[in-house]
Amino acid sequence: MDVAILPRQRHTDFTLHAEAGDSGLTVIPMRIRFGAAQLDCGGIAGVHTAEGARRRGLARRVIGAALDWMLQQHLAISWLFGIPDFYDQFGFAVTGPEVVTTFRAAGLATLPAAEVQRGTPVVHRAACVDLFTTRDRGSFGGGVRDPATWPWFRRGTRWKGPFGLRMAEAAYALVDEPEVREEGAPLRVGEICGRGAALCGLLGALGREALAAGLGEVAVHAPSGGELGALTRRMGGQVATHWPHSGGPMARIIDWPRCIEQLAPLWAAQPEVRLTLATELGGVRLDGGRAEPTAADPDLRLPQGLLIQGLVGYLGGEDLLADPRTQILRPPAAEALIRLLPRRHPYYWEPDKF
Repeated sequence: MDVAILPRQRHTDFTLHAEAGDSGLTVIPMRIRFGAAQLDCGGIAGVHTAEGARRRGLARRVIGAALDWMLQQHLAISWLFGIPDFYDQFGFAVTGPEVVTTFRAAGLATLPAAEVQRGTPVVHRAACVDLFTTRDRGSFGGGVRDPATWPWFRRGTRWKGPFGLRMAEAAYALVDEPEVREEGAPLRVGEICGRGAALCGLLGALGREALAAGLGEVAVHAPSGGELGALTRRMGGQVATHWPHSGGPMARIIDWPRCIEQLAPLWAAQPEVRLTLATELGGVRLDGGRAEPTAADPDLRLPQGLLIQGLVGYLGGEDLLADPRTQILRPPAAEALIRLLPRRHPYYWEPDKF
């Protein structure tokens, strides 16, 4: 049984047909932000195996074929939103938390409400992508969106039904539409983007919308820092952060030399770091803000899954040093690693899930 590779205009399908069913997935080309750097990525979506063909290793073969293909295409990394306790075996590691901030709708309704247009995200694609890009520039762990090619995620925060757009001046929100809302559940917001008065006005409008629908709460799937965090403290809100051990946003390095090359802005921001580190994929020497692949003896060694967590900032250098899988071969390497990889606040936005 061979894995069939079917190129499409914007993605590539991998399928394996067995006697009792089939297995398959789709690879979606995208880019992921690592601060000022952007890495070419193969996003894995739609992994499935027919019920009659499960527990025969078909999905493993399809995923393996997809990873091999990504290496041939020189994609730096692969990214997915995964179920727990499955993708670890393929070298994927968790790269971000899931955060939900819940507000009382009555509290938000006391904010001055903005005038909001309702519609489908596609109509306002360019304006929304521009706002998103301005807000997310320099962040870690989010997708890079091109208004010409980015397909708005058509399902809501519960993986069914559509998002609806709430567009105000200089702010927008993506909201689960009424047909996918569960009885007694809050008004769910999959993404919100805006600053200052625009953000306050949009949240005020969402509070009023929730009350009008008989909903007592507004649940915002977004990081709790910055202006949203300040509003959470001001208005009163409950922040729930899930740090998954496995599953959720996950990534792994695919083409190590390509990864080193595309991370050049990250290395350049640390000219004082001198360090040679190695993973099972190969080594890199950092010196004076430049990086190059090397086969020289490393100062430290760690798995690529641990390194990708450090590069995106899910774990900081101190966290990596505390992991027993990290081998310090020369003591000065510890301080260099802490300086190179600080703990950050990576976040993978709900509409970028696939």
